[in-house]
Amino acid sequence: MTIRRLFLLLPLLILISCEKEDARLEAEDDRNPFFKEAQEAIHDRDFEKAVKSYETALRKNPKVIAAHYEIGMLYSERLGDPIKTIYHLQRFLDERPNTDKAEMAKERLDNAKITFAATLPNSPVQNAELFAKIQSDNIALKKEREELYKKITEMEQAVTTSKEEQSKTIALLEEEKVKGAKALEEAALKATQSAAAMIAPVIPTETNTGALTDKASPIAVLPSTTLGTTPASAQAQAILNQGGTSPIPNVGKASSPVTSPATLPASTATTAHSYAIQKGDTLWKISKKHYPKDVVNGIERIKNANLETLPEGKPLKIGTVISIP
Repeated sequence: MTIRRLFLLLPLLILISCEKEDARLEAEDDRNPFFKEAQEAIHDRDFEKAVKSYETALRKNPKVIAAHYEIGMLYSERLGDPIKTIYHLQRFLDERPNTDKAEMAKERLDNAKITFAATLPNSPVQNAELFAKIQSDNIALKKEREELYKKITEMEQAVTTSKEEQSKTIALLEEEKVKGAKALEEAALKATQSAAAMIAPVIPTETNTGALTDKASPIAVLPSTTLGTTPASAQAQAILNQGGTSPIPNVGKASSPVTSPATLPASTATTAHSYAIQKGDTLWKISKKHYPKDVVNGIERIKNANLETLPEGKPLKIGTVISIP
């Protein structure tokens, strides 16, 4: 019973599919598969194939009158057959005399009639000059259209190439920008380290045995009470007062006077304050904001004051509170 029902439904399904196909064949644009095929052939400059596609569309559905117009225009402009031009354009005008394409169809039809009449023996065409002009104009128009089509193609290719080159250039510029920023940061760090090494003085300090040794320190401060804590230092001070040479190494006439904390200039005293890192901040920007006259050394001071908060090589985090010495 089920198989019998299927056999009964099969013709109905075939009829429905045919109706859908017929609906597509009624279209006079790219919805019609043969119109679409013809347009692709024209784009590839295969005009004879385009004519065959339009003719197939007419065989499948003679009501697609626009196919007569397209075939007539192809024979008029591309294939140079006045008889077929006259036939198809006349068919189109008979069915659709008042459409927006009717005026162009009439003009092409008249040209085709003149061209065909000129080929007949004892042609009744009296105005040979007009005919020659029309022929010449047609040839010139065809050539002009070919050149325009070629120029448009070249311009499209040039635009595509230009966009690709611009994208490559922008990518290279971004890469160079990143490299430049990295190189600038590395140079600033090296300059800071070199400057710190050059300005760090050698300060004499007293060991547990009373002997003085050289020790590098960025702050030239040695309490004056240190030299008076041992007999050896007192003896060295007495010798220096008499203009002699100290028996303690590195202490003599040319030694620099020791500065006590009480005599330290007020400008060397600094007061640290907090600063929250903001979006877009770098060590360079922060140092420039707080040490505008000594940005390089400012970077080093900020790093030394925040060794745990600002690990070496780690990016700055927005909202992190650091100490500005």
